[in-house]
Amino acid sequence: MRGARNGPFWSYVSQDDDCWLWTGSVQSAGYGSWSGQGRLAHRIAYEEMIGPVPLGLVLDHSCHVRLCVNPYHLNPVTIAQNNRNRKPRRHSRPLAGMAHKDHSSH
Repeated sequence: MRGARNGPFWSYVSQDDDCWLWTGSVQSAGYGSWSGQGRLAHRIAYEEMIGPVPLGLVLDHSCHVRLCVNPYHLNPVTIAQNNRNRKPRRHSRPLAGMAHKDHSSH
């Protein structure tokens, strides 16, 4: 039944906040994985609550939280759009800042 949040899948979802966090298995890329089916958890949540992801599109997390399975935070987009929407990785910021240090006193 579309929109229902019951069954074994949903027992791995913490809905205590705006983001519904996946508490089950996590892939190396940081996305939730439903090991019972070997599929991405956010995709299953979207399909159960909203419907099928249009052919050729992927789901973009508008909240930028990879473990979020809240279908209202997921937008079907092209791979190119998803890549443009990516948040910069945190570790790249300090490195970029280091390039602008003033070394003239040495």
